[in-house]
Amino acid sequence: MAFVKEYVPKEYIQLLNSFEMYDYDFQKTYTFGTKTIWVADKEREIYFTRVSWSASLDHDKQFDLIWQGKKVAIFMKTGISKLSLTDNSGHYKRLYKVEHILAPKEFEAQQDEMFEIIKEAITAEHYTDIIQDVAYKTNDEIILPEFPVPKYVEAVK
Repeated sequence: MAFVKEYVPKEYIQLLNSFEMYDYDFQKTYTFGTKTIWVADKEREIYFTRVSWSASLDHDKQFDLIWQGKKVAIFMKTGISKLSLTDNSGHYKRLYKVEHILAPKEFEAQQDEMFEIIKEAITAEHYTDIIQDVAYKTNDEIILPEFPVPKYVEAVK
């Protein structure tokens, strides 16, 4: 099964909240509800969701990835620019620049696999939008630069 962007099904909200995802900008645990959107590969038990939007100088979004039952915090700067008017005027280039990654120490030996999963999740996040409860595919171009070396810690908040 591949990643799917959707509202978190009611039966998964308790699971998602059990990970006690910590919003590093506002220094509090984030609580998810019925209108939370995630990117999930339920078969592989991998979940990716936005924890915060912020006005931080070094990032504007925090996403958490749940992989192997553990959290990875991903801090990104995002941006949008219009493509040339010779292209479809409704298309944009969207930048997803990962600024920092906090990951459990045991993932250090699996860094390449972790990076691939993060790329898959960001790509799924990018190519589907949900507006007024309707999911649709976007035709926007994605720009995803190389990832920084993660900071490996005993446990991610």
